[in-house]
Parts: sequence; C-alpha cells; structure tokens
Amino acid sequence: MVGQVLADLGLDESRMLVATKVRLRTGAGLNQVGLGRSHIIRTVETSLKRLGRDHIELLQLHDRDALTPLDETFRALDDLVTQGKIRHIGVCNFSASELERAQAITSQHWMNITSNQIHYSLAVRDIEHEVAPVARQHDMALMV
Repeated sequence: MVGQVLADLGLDESRMLVATKVRLRTGAGLNQVGLGRSHIIRTVETSLKRLGRDHIELLQLHDRDALTPLDETFRALDDLVTQGKIRHIGVCNFSASELERAQAITSQHWMNITSNQIHYSLAVRDIEHEVAPVARQHDMALMV
C-alpha cells in the first residue's frame, strides 16, 4: 500500500526518506525470520519491489537475533550497501556492549551503524549511563 501511495503522489525519490526494519517473520519457512543472510536479502529485495524504489535510506535491525552471528548479519548488510540497495544501517534496542561489538564488526567492512532506536523517557533514563556515551563516541543517532 505504501508503494502505491508513493507512486500516486508522484514524489521524486529525493523528496522522501524510506526507513524499514528486518527480523520479524515473513513466512512459515526457517529462513523467513531472523537476521540471517537469506532473510535479510530477500526481505530488502521484496520491500524494494513493493515500494517501487531502488534503495532504502535506513534499514534497521529490529532487535537482536541470538541464533545468527552478528558477523553474518552485518556481512549481508555490507553487501546490500555495496549494491546501493540500502544507504544507512540502524539497530533497535542494542545495549552499549552490543553496540561496541557491532561497531567493531562494521568497521571492518567500511560501514557504520547510524542509529539505535531505543526506549527512553522521563521514567526510563538508564541509557544515559552506557548507551548514549557509546552512541556519541561512534557518531550514532539515538531514536527514542
């Protein structure tokens, strides 16, 4: 539906930013959930087709996947960045140590994590102690 609305509006791609997430189940198969290479690539390619676009500005990892090594996940994302299918990589709900580990992996592939979407409010401010300093150190935005 979003792809059709964007097409109907006739907006130039340079006038909109598309962000989406990957990890949740898209079918019944074993490779249709998580942050494994095949699921990430298939999800991005079908999203691009549905949206009628050639790239996604921000692809976010929707939480972590304990069954898939981070290296596999970020290698797939690096390939998609190299192919021009995604411009920026974001994560969701990564702790400070997970951000550090992910940043160490992505720096080997010449890409950066640009954002971490995380819970933050007047009542829940614990990210100020560890997550925010790591994000600042690596020039990462926090989406709260």
